[in-house]
Amino acid sequence: MIEFKSPCGHTVRARDEDAGRDVKCSYCGKEVRVPSDRADDLDFLLTEVGGGEVEPPARGKARRGGPFTGRRKRGENGPMDTVLKLTYAAVAVTVIVVVSRSFIIPQIQNMLSPPPPPPPQVAEQPAPKPQRGNLGLGLEGAGGLYVSAVPATAEIWVADGKAYREKARIDSAVERKRLASGETVCGLEGPQVVEVALPWNDKSLRNYPEYIEFRRKLEHLKEKEAGEALVSSYFLPDHASAAFVAKSGDQIYLVRQYTVTPRKDEWASVQALFVPAQVSLQEVVTRYLPSEEKYRFDDEHVRGELEYYNVPVVDRTFVMDALKRVGIIPYETDDGSGAKKIRLFKIDVGTGQFTAPTVGTKEGNSAAQADAKQGK
Repeated sequence: MIEFKSPCGHTVRARDEDAGRDVKCSYCGKEVRVPSDRADDLDFLLTEVGGGEVEPPARGKARRGGPFTGRRKRGENGPMDTVLKLTYAAVAVTVIVVVSRSFIIPQIQNMLSPPPPPPPQVAEQPAPKPQRGNLGLGLEGAGGLYVSAVPATAEIWVADGKAYREKARIDSAVERKRLASGETVCGLEGPQVVEVALPWNDKSLRNYPEYIEFRRKLEHLKEKEAGEALVSSYFLPDHASAAFVAKSGDQIYLVRQYTVTPRKDEWASVQALFVPAQVSLQEVVTRYLPSEEKYRFDDEHVRGELEYYNVPVVDRTFVMDALKRVGIIPYETDDGSGAKKIRLFKIDVGTGQFTAPTVGTKEGNSAAQADAKQGK
């Protein structure tokens, strides 16, 4: 059963099969069309859209087909037209939103935002000058001569090598310069003789092992060559060209001399070691060398070189420490053929490079020690 309101306001009841047909209102006698379920839905839609009631259909012969059949008056919109318009409007709004977000809004933001500042102009910097010299020693500039000694209390003299007499003291030479350990002389060119002299009763030597016996032997030696052998055997070997005992005034000196040739724009160096040779490498580093590390170099490269010269791992740390403190350390090496060589592991003060010149052999060192013991 279908119930609906007649235009007169009276409730009309019709059968379900009369949906869409015209029936007579029992109250006013007018024919009204029985709504169908589909029509009710559309009436609700049209009511919401149009804001009013649905105009009752005109009288006429009942025909099947619902509200989408028959002719409409000119200018009259049907329910389907309204739905299509709403659909078109939704699509248009969606397109506008998408286009605005993707194109229009970014362009407006770009127009409103201030332009980025121009990149700062960096003044052209001159190419850095290559650093010369070992940075730890602060040796930069035109080059010259660097001298250090252990102990640092030793006297240091520099004289022109052209007027030098071999194995003779230069402390009385007219053209001589006196330096302290760690000082430099710039502008030197050509061969130079560097003399490092230490009084034989210097207080820093009294704690050396067996030094008192060594000094008594020196006192009773009569031959100069025997004194040279004794000095060479007691102290660690370095790059000295001569080592001897000399008397100056009332004092007796242990003397080591070195011949170097500084060149323009380069650094030469002398590192004198009055350090006992009768102790272990560990004792040399921990007891007799200064604690300050002045030399800088490529640690990884130097470790590789020590491995090449078959330095045991247990000794490498001490060798590295000695090189960082004084720049040189003698070490007995084995080249694999059984021959023992004493090499002077050295850090160049001008370049920081590692070198390992040979300063003696095991056999030669043993012979010098034997001669010294016999007093020859």
